[in-house]
Amino acid sequence: MTDSNTKPPNTGRRSGSPGQTDGTTARAQSSVIAVVLLVGLTIAGAAAVMLVGATALDTGQQQADLESAENSLAQVNVKASRVSLGTNNTEQITVGDGDAGTTRVDPDAGDINVTLVNQTTGATEDVLLNDSLGRITYELDGERIAFEGGGVWRKSGNGSRMLSRPDIHYRNDAADQPTVTIPLTIVEGEAARGNDLTLSDAGTDLRYPVRGVDNRTNPVTSNTRINLTVQSEYYLAWGDYFADLTGGEPAYDHTNQTVSIALITPTERKAVSGALFQTGPDSDLEFGSGAFADSYNSSNGSYAETTGGSGTLTTAGSVEIDGKSTIRGDLVAGRSIEIDQASTTIHGNISYGNLDDTEIHKNADIKGWNASNASVRSAPSIEGYVINTFSGLNNSSTNVNDNDKEENISVEEDEASVEFGDDDVATLHGAAGGREYYVNDDLELEGEKLILDTTDGEIRLAVNEDIEMEENANITVRGDNTARIYLREDFDMEAATVHIPEDRSTRLWVYGMADSEIEFEGGNTRFTGVLYIPDGDGVAIESNAEVFGGVVGGGDAEIESNAELHFDEALTNVKPVPKGTAVPYITHLHLSVNYVDVEAD
Repeated sequence: MTDSNTKPPNTGRRSGSPGQTDGTTARAQSSVIAVVLLVGLTIAGAAAVMLVGATALDTGQQQADLESAENSLAQVNVKASRVSLGTNNTEQITVGDGDAGTTRVDPDAGDINVTLVNQTTGATEDVLLNDSLGRITYELDGERIAFEGGGVWRKSGNGSRMLSRPDIHYRNDAADQPTVTIPLTIVEGEAARGNDLTLSDAGTDLRYPVRGVDNRTNPVTSNTRINLTVQSEYYLAWGDYFADLTGGEPAYDHTNQTVSIALITPTERKAVSGALFQTGPDSDLEFGSGAFADSYNSSNGSYAETTGGSGTLTTAGSVEIDGKSTIRGDLVAGRSIEIDQASTTIHGNISYGNLDDTEIHKNADIKGWNASNASVRSAPSIEGYVINTFSGLNNSSTNVNDNDKEENISVEEDEASVEFGDDDVATLHGAAGGREYYVNDDLELEGEKLILDTTDGEIRLAVNEDIEMEENANITVRGDNTARIYLREDFDMEAATVHIPEDRSTRLWVYGMADSEIEFEGGNTRFTGVLYIPDGDGVAIESNAEVFGGVVGGGDAEIESNAELHFDEALTNVKPVPKGTAVPYITHLHLSVNYVDVEAD
């Protein structure tokens, strides 16, 4: 008899779940799977650690190799100086720690040019140096570190930077004798590859000063500009170095990978002192029939309120005056003067340098004296100032306007050209410390109006090509600060106006380059401001056009019939180039070249 409280034996199956194993078996299988997963994860983690570690080691090794190469190349200049001074006949150096990178010597890489230029004429006076720089380059996985010109440079992608400074010094101390010292190292030899380098002396050449050689004496001849130009794939880093060294603005030619810096001898630029000053001893000035010159003083009021008699015309060359013309001021010519009509009136004195070629009609109305006592020195060049400023505006200009200003102008990123709104009016605003604008092509106005609002500060505008104004186009300067326009090419006006309230010409200065020409056409053309282009290629103020302010130009000048020049006497208190302009000066130069022969193995 069976006890009803006795449990039946365990059969290994759960009641109501036919065919399902019990929990013991399931737990055993889960343990196996967990172990497998743990092992797999451990292997994967180890592989990942090994991969990351290997990558980190590779990166660390690469960086170590590059740093080693940098340190080695920084020693090239020191070792080159030793062999050039005769301390040792040869010097050896190994670039890089391992075999991962490649070192090559390229004696033809890069170029350097140092040239003396006459500031007034722009003519080359002497080429002090024009040679290949030569280069030693260490390259690893697309990174390049190079010794060039005494410095060490690094290039990654499209950029470059300086790692070690060249041994060039610029000093402008309290004695006001800015001095540039350039002990340049140039790499010579055969193009080769190899991390083990042998350096030997290939000669030393003193380029400046040189005793007994004209134009190569200290102090540097007055009215001289020294152009220092480097062509190199590291040109951007060279440009940064020049800017930091001198405080000037380098000029870049990105197409040819070239950078230049201009150093000029300090020259006192006298204030504008007459209606027209035409520079250059070969310039000719023609003053047409009915042409008129006088003065006013915008410090005291407009032209209509302050008309005066200081409308002097001056040229370093010769002057020809047609009949019925009037000059309410002096007439000065470095060479000769020709007045062949009795109807000419000169209210001031006449002064000329060449008596033999001077002819003055005996019945001409000359109210002052005339004498062969003129000595006219051409206005110094502003080429260095314009080039440096132009380059700076190109590289740093905002090319945009304040968002909080309601203005309908846009300066496109691609073309950087001025776009006028539906009402054909555009405004550029100044700012404290100056605001800069750069127009990469022509600035063309055909009936449009451009307002230069200097209420909040100065405006600096660079125009890469021409300014062309016609069909009642208008540029107006507002505010009490100054607007300065820098031209790469020409300034043409026809039936157009440049206006400043109360004829305050001191509020606008237009600077140009050596090829810049000025041409004002038409009876409705009226310009107020200063045209300061002593390096220019000619000035033409055509019939019935009027200029209020002053003109300093280069090349020939034609003031045609019934044209009028009104000199603003307020300009005599204003410096043509603003004080503090970043133009590096030079009075003393020391330039030497150490040639070092480099063999790679």
